Amino acid sequence: MYKYNNTTQKGRSAAEKRWAKYEEELKKLHNHDPLLKSRLCGYLAGDGCVIICKEKARPHLKNKRISFYPDHICLANDFRETFHKVYGVKPSLEKEKNHYRVRLGSKLAYLDLISLAKFDSLGWGIPSKILTTPETKKE
Repeated sequence: MYKYNNTTQKGRSAAEKRWAKYEEELKKLHNHDPLLKSRLCGYLAGDGCVIICKEKARPHLKNKRISFYPDHICLANDFRETFHKVYGVKPSLEKEKNHYRVRLGSKLAYLDLISLAKFDSLGWGIPSKILTTPETKKE
C-alpha cells in the first residue's frame, strides 16, 4: 500500500479544506423552503430511494445516489423541477418499460435529505424537522 509522505499529506489536507469551503458555499445556495423539501420527501418515500453505492472497481469510493421511479411523466417532471429549485441540479430522466427513472448522484443533496429522515423501507420516519405547518404536512 502506498504511504503518503509529508508533502502529499499537506496537499491532501489543503484540498480537503478547499472542498469543505466549496461545500459550504454550495449549501448557502440551496433553497431551504420546507414546502419544497416536504414534497421531495413525499416523492422519495412513495417511489424513491436515497442510497450509498460502492463501486466495484474502486471500493474505497462511495456514490451517493437519489432515485425516483414514478409511473407518470407529470410526477417525474415535478420531481425534477422541485429538486432543481431546492438543490440547483436537475436529475436525469429515462423512460423504462412501464415507468420512468429519475436519478442523480449528489453528495450535498444526499447529506441534506438523510439529515431530514431515514429513507430505508424498514426504518422510514416522518421528517418532523420540516413538517411544521399544515401546508408542509399536506405535501
